[in-house]
Amino acid sequence: MPYTLKLTNGNTLVTVPDQTVDQKTTSLTLIGKNSNAYGTSLNDNFVSLLENFASGNEPRAPLVGQLWFNTIAGRMYYFNENYQFRPVGGPIVASTQPSGLVQGDLWIDTTAQQLKYFDGTNLNVAGPLYSAVNGKAGWIVETYQDRTLANHVVSTLYNNGTIIAILSESAFTPSAPINGITTVTPGVNLAPGYTFNGTATNAIQVGNLSTSSFVFKGGDSMFGGLAILSNAGLQVGANSALQLYVDNITGNTISSNTVDGDLTLQVAGIALGGDASAIRIKAGTKQIGVWTDTPTAGYGLTVNTSTIINGSLTVLGTTTFITSTVLQVESQNIELAYPGTADVNLDGAGIILMGTSNHTILYRNALYAWEFNNNINIKAPNSLLLDGTAVFQSGGSGLDLVNVVGAPNLTTVGTLTNITVGNITITTSTINTADGFSDLTLQNASIGNINVGGKKVYGARPTLITDSTSTLATKGYVDTAQQIVGSSRYVFTVDVTGRTNPSDYIISNFLDIVLPPVDPRGSIYNIPDQAEARVITLNYVLPSLTANATFNGQYTTVDKGGIQNSQSVVYAAGVSVATVAGQAPVCVQQILRFYVTNKVWVYDRVIS
Repeated sequence: MPYTLKLTNGNTLVTVPDQTVDQKTTSLTLIGKNSNAYGTSLNDNFVSLLENFASGNEPRAPLVGQLWFNTIAGRMYYFNENYQFRPVGGPIVASTQPSGLVQGDLWIDTTAQQLKYFDGTNLNVAGPLYSAVNGKAGWIVETYQDRTLANHVVSTLYNNGTIIAILSESAFTPSAPINGITTVTPGVNLAPGYTFNGTATNAIQVGNLSTSSFVFKGGDSMFGGLAILSNAGLQVGANSALQLYVDNITGNTISSNTVDGDLTLQVAGIALGGDASAIRIKAGTKQIGVWTDTPTAGYGLTVNTSTIINGSLTVLGTTTFITSTVLQVESQNIELAYPGTADVNLDGAGIILMGTSNHTILYRNALYAWEFNNNINIKAPNSLLLDGTAVFQSGGSGLDLVNVVGAPNLTTVGTLTNITVGNITITTSTINTADGFSDLTLQNASIGNINVGGKKVYGARPTLITDSTSTLATKGYVDTAQQIVGSSRYVFTVDVTGRTNPSDYIISNFLDIVLPPVDPRGSIYNIPDQAEARVITLNYVLPSLTANATFNGQYTTVDKGGIQNSQSVVYAAGVSVATVAGQAPVCVQQILRFYVTNKVWVYDRVIS
């Protein structure tokens, strides 16, 4: 039978027939009786409820009171009686006014950058009162720093984002002008260009000075602490201590009329920490200080900051001191002894580096050369050149001596890592050929021996019998090969019975097998040149045999050449043979000499 589903208020929501599911009425799948595979739909419903239908899109067919987690906004929403999804708690953040506002809703207007609230009828501004679209407006409490970086709390009057005035209870000098206001005094300080429009009956001060402090101009002169005279210019202080005038000789002049009195040009700034003397002229000592009140004693000008001189600088004194740690010269040349003098006057001139001891590069006229009193270090990968040709050059971790035609006075060379002479290289304790395959020869110029100083020679490649007779024998060669070769003289006995010319073929072939001059297997039986073999040949000869034979056959005649019975022939053969008894064979012996030459056994001669 169908399932009838009701809302919490008792109203019927939907009737679900048997063996069907409903996916239109709500955001869940409603399952009818005996529906197939209902477990999947049931589990999907549980998951949707657990995650509150988390999605970037609103769930289908929501019911009033249903929750939905908006994955795009990252917050929870609920479905209200106006059939709208609204955020659960917190203000609404949007650039335009949201629809369906209810009493108590807060809206952060991202366009105007204001917080607004809905009272059920109107949307009111909670703050700030001005819109970001129009800029700041009205009085705003702010904090400014003075030149000593101290903070001052003031009220600033804005309109459309522009500062009109500053209201302060204390006086200070801002660290930077505030829309043209360089000095703040107690009260209202208007920015330049703004005024109070209306009528003022009187003023207590003018320019922060009492009105009684001003003098009235009458005729051509003003008298008091300040005097402006038509013939003597501007005079300030008692007895006209400072005078500003135009002179026909000196031109525009600022004059200190106090005897030995200083004249100071003073400025103020944050970086200076307040008031500071930019230029101080000390009449008593004839000194000028720039950014210093105390010029260095003994010097007419002291500049206490970096200085640029765009024109040329000529020093006429006898000594110029430069105490800076870095000296940079843009010119490519430094000229000494300018504008020039005879070479004999230059002896001993150059560069002196003063330290615990002086380090000098001085010109010596007698040598016509520069003289260094310290070593010269050439950093890799640079080279030392003579007349454009590299003599010393970098060799990786050391210095290579190259392209030296001659050095007759060179007696000592420091420790070298490697050296190459022709095709010979010496590296640490190894002498080798540079190409890697040429022979390395140790040879005395004429007479005399090569002396190794009583030290062992080892590490040589093993000597083979096949090496030249001039090859130096190793201990292994003497202990093994020569032990078998012996004295290189051999004696053999060979039976040559029935062989002809045995010395050239049989015996040579025998020696090549038994004592091979060149053994293809590379064994130690390789026989050296000049090795000798004496071969005893044995040739057994049988004595000749004597035999007597008797014919006892029968003859008959036959026709020949047409003549009857003209030829006698044998028709019955018979021979009787008688032999003597056999004798012992005779042995003929010879001693033959063979020797090795060019890796071949060669027959020499018969010795006996």
